[in-house]
Amino acid sequence: MVTEYTIDVRDRVIGMIIADMSQTKVSHALQMNLRAIQRWWALSRGGKSLRNKPRRVRKTSLSKAAKIIIAKSLSKPHESTRILTKNLRRRGIVAVSHITILNYLRSLNATPYKPQKQPKLTDSQKRAHVNSAKRGRTGVWKNGDEFYFQMNHHFNFIILRIGKITKCGLENEIIYLR
Repeated sequence: MVTEYTIDVRDRVIGMIIADMSQTKVSHALQMNLRAIQRWWALSRGGKSLRNKPRRVRKTSLSKAAKIIIAKSLSKPHESTRILTKNLRRRGIVAVSHITILNYLRSLNATPYKPQKQPKLTDSQKRAHVNSAKRGRTGVWKNGDEFYFQMNHHFNFIILRIGKITKCGLENEIIYLR
């Protein structure tokens, strides 16, 4: 059932919002529907929607000189984007942030960061994996292609897992190759 409110209630709600009270607090204080309060507030603003409110400023475009300097910086092995922004500002070419320079470098297919390498397992970590598997806690590492006895064999053995679909489901066969 729709509740109808008088114009006095609407004016009171608008006055409370103008007095820096949030719309949710007004709805709790007057025990009203929040959506109705939001509509009344939008109507009191003259129908101006939130889409017309000012947004972020336009992206700064790089000048040709700045693009040349940034492209030349690729020849230097360890050039920081923050240092590059300081140099551009000192020369008076353009005042941009280091993120803008980073995005421009990415557009040139340059990778400013070193890719992180996955560390290899040490011998003690391998032994710990083998011991936990031998104890029967897991038996087979479910999310990987390694079996617990793979690390006990000589390194010339290659162990492949081949999934063979049968009537029962997926079975694993192990093939040893030299």
